[in-house]
Amino acid sequence: MKVGTSDIHIVSDGSLRMDGGSIFGIVPKAIWSKTHKPDRLNRIEIALNCLLIQANNSNILVDTGIGNKHNRTIKTRFNMRGGNLVKNLEDHGLSPNDIDFVILTHLHFDHVGGAPHIKTVS
Repeated sequence: MKVGTSDIHIVSDGSLRMDGGSIFGIVPKAIWSKTHKPDRLNRIEIALNCLLIQANNSNILVDTGIGNKHNRTIKTRFNMRGGNLVKNLEDHGLSPNDIDFVILTHLHFDHVGGAPHIKTVS
């Protein structure tokens, strides 16, 4: 997508599954399950997407995904299929060293887990 002179790209870090009830709160399952099919543990798939903004000769990454430094228990609990940020940055011709700025929207594990890969936040 182009906004003014800036290019904005979605860069996937993968996906995970979380309890649908915790995501949708007071919205009845009968409503949200029409579009988000839960598994046998009531988990729904959540995309782990970061934004790459290319503006003024800078590469800005918004969030860093879930990363790949989680133990087997956590990976199993959340059915994690993440840790793809570096590979997917390469699809845009970039490596982690090419990121000039990182913006973290908040500090949940699925938004900051890939931060150790980015020199800017090391």
